[in-house]
Amino acid sequence: MKKLMITAALLSTLTVVHAQDGTDRSESDPAVKEQRHTERAVEKTETMIKELGLDDAQAARVREMNSRLGDSMRAVKAADMPDEERKENMKALRSAYKTELATVLTPDQMAQLKAMKEAKRAEKQDPARMAERAEERADALTREMTADLGLSTDQQAKVATINSTYAASMAKMQQAGLDDEARKEKMKAMRQGRDKELKTVLTPKQYDTMMSLRKQKHAESKGNHPGSKKPHNE
Repeated sequence: MKKLMITAALLSTLTVVHAQDGTDRSESDPAVKEQRHTERAVEKTETMIKELGLDDAQAARVREMNSRLGDSMRAVKAADMPDEERKENMKALRSAYKTELATVLTPDQMAQLKAMKEAKRAEKQDPARMAERAEERADALTREMTADLGLSTDQQAKVATINSTYAASMAKMQQAGLDDEARKEKMKAMRQGRDKELKTVLTPKQYDTMMSLRKQKHAESKGNHPGSKKPHNE
């Protein structure tokens, strides 16, 4: 079950949401934005569960906290208020989250989480390490897609190339120092390009299966069902 949870987080970092009929949907669509926010929250949560070795009770609490923090952050960002007030409100939310988290995790887990964050910051300054991690994620995703979608040998090779190219491009983009708006537009274009390539490799049934699993993950994450079977993505 935990393997399936982490696979779901991986796929979400390398895919964009489509309508059920397979047509592209603009990321300006509120439903698409909500899906992307949920996927990022799931990815963050499942990484914490895996890396910190959380038990079931801790995992359930962290899932709820991360979902609640994401909802609160989005509400603040959307609110009509001065930038300075918005920053203070977001700072207060993060502080309250950290205080609550300390009541859920052990001191050793809190220290490990801090070390993970520091390592991630350092990694962003190391292009070679970022590229290496991107390739690791792409390889893991390809393995899971092969197993879950029943990819043929030919499909597996093509999907591996698509995933690797996309992951490398994302890593380079993150190092480019773009402003938020430019970065969003670049990521949108990259995701759309990857999706178009992927659609030429997967059969309609395989694509529908992938979308069904992602939809299931979205529903389960919003319902906070820690014990239910998670979809397709590590």
